[in-house]
Amino acid sequence: MGGSRSCLAINAQGVGIDANNPLVVELFETYAKFGQPGYHRTLEKFIGLCGDWRLDDTGFISLLNWHGFDQSELGQEEVSIWGPLGPGFGAYLTK
Repeated sequence: MGGSRSCLAINAQGVGIDANNPLVVELFETYAKFGQPGYHRTLEKFIGLCGDWRLDDTGFISLLNWHGFDQSELGQEEVSIWGPLGPGFGAYLTK
């Protein structure tokens, strides 16, 4: 990690999600009922929330690629909800 003191792996879950999909709307409403609202965030927003932490040279990669899967692992409904790259992106942050 080139002399970095700390490393953190994050999951930017839900990036690329279809926030208008009825199943997603229902999911967000369910979480809100339990006092835990869901948020639809872009990768840029996730980066902004990281404060002093910085992305490593790889940057964000889809969770499909992170785990070595391909798009054939996703069903049609999953693609309609999450998009063609799956349910979010992962990255290593350093500081």
